[in-house]
Amino acid sequence: MNKAYVMAVTVFAAGSGALAFDAVDQMNNYQGNGGQGWSYLTSDFGASQTFMQTSNKISGASVYLGNYWGSGNVTLSVYSTNPYNDGGANPVPGASGTVYGSTATWADVFWSPVSITPNQSYWLLFQGDNNEVITYTTGDTYTNGDMYWYGSPPGQNYYDFAFKTWAPVPAPGAAALLGISGLVASRRRRA
Repeated sequence: MNKAYVMAVTVFAAGSGALAFDAVDQMNNYQGNGGQGWSYLTSDFGASQTFMQTSNKISGASVYLGNYWGSGNVTLSVYSTNPYNDGGANPVPGASGTVYGSTATWADVFWSPVSITPNQSYWLLFQGDNNEVITYTTGDTYTNGDMYWYGSPPGQNYYDFAFKTWAPVPAPGAAALLGISGLVASRRRRA
């Protein structure tokens, strides 16, 4: 009897971490180079993008690395205020990560879900260690934010980096599976 109870709890505990996945919340999906712009990434370069998450959590971010040169470590961090604000930057605790990125691919960075305020502007700061190249669009293709250089928007706010933000989503059937494992545990206790 104790063995069955422990097994049910193990399924519940092991399953609870694997019963969710990440889905794109915000995205500017432009990936080309023709007629659009590109920018280098360095550890101190001031490339950032404002965005508004519709979810109350954020679990990752991505940036598209262009076809030019510079594969290396890419760090993406979320800030609640402008990262280059003279009054001090406010990084969102836990909303940062580093991944090795290659040219002509998405550099996807994930972290444990972090609570944020939906529909509020946040800054996504892009940094790199090997002059990685990120692409941006003209024509204001993403209407919930803008590209920034060292804290200031270039020109008329008609530019956006190719980026994504991610939010955790419960997997279909997760609640049912958790409910069944709880039912098995309670039936075993009564027996």
